[in-house]
Amino acid sequence: MVLAALIVAGVLLATRPWAGEEATARPAEFGLCNVSVNDIPPGVEVLAFVSPIAGPEGSAWEPFKSGDLILLRVLVPVPEGQEPFVDEYGLPLPAGAVQINAMTGEVEYEDYRTPEAESKIKAVLETLKVGPWEPAGPAWPRTDTSPDSDIVELRSAEEALTVDTKPTLKYRLPEDGSGMITRRSTVSAGVGEPLMLRAFTCESIVEVHGTTGEVLQRDVVPEEEAMFQRFLDEVVAP
Repeated sequence: MVLAALIVAGVLLATRPWAGEEATARPAEFGLCNVSVNDIPPGVEVLAFVSPIAGPEGSAWEPFKSGDLILLRVLVPVPEGQEPFVDEYGLPLPAGAVQINAMTGEVEYEDYRTPEAESKIKAVLETLKVGPWEPAGPAWPRTDTSPDSDIVELRSAEEALTVDTKPTLKYRLPEDGSGMITRRSTVSAGVGEPLMLRAFTCESIVEVHGTTGEVLQRDVVPEEEAMFQRFLDEVVAP
């Protein structure tokens, strides 16, 4: 079990049957945990959204693994050149957005600013399925295919603006549609220590030291072992 006081992470699809039921995984254009959608039109973005959580010390991973805070987000950005929508705090808003519980398929939140955005999002929602799925195409590291994503450095926003920074590890971003999310974290590092790299799925997590590349946590189910190993093979320490 992974123990942490604060989790900010993401998730991946699971191809095992849920709730003990046998089911055949379906090809999906984008899947997350136990839900998937297809036929995503131009101008619509689909992504994983995971809220920060602060649970009881030593048990914060459990609510995350239960799927309570894992959401599939479907949104339509404001077209370039158009006056942006803003909330009461002046923060930008998309033209429309829906957040779906990635375990149950229930819509947790929806907001439409234009009829066009509502029409596009609801067309995607008509393809929503609940149950096991698999990628319809290459989705490294979920699939054993040549990765086509960027290699990035593990730096915080503050570090990126500083010239005199210590080298940090490099890693390859999971491909869009794979469902795997990576996050920077300082939960296990302590004050003054380097960042940690965390990679998550519905069922598993790995945590890597930000400078040495040492794997500090590895809680991975057998079905996802090969996937996580492919991801770790692309992590390079300075």
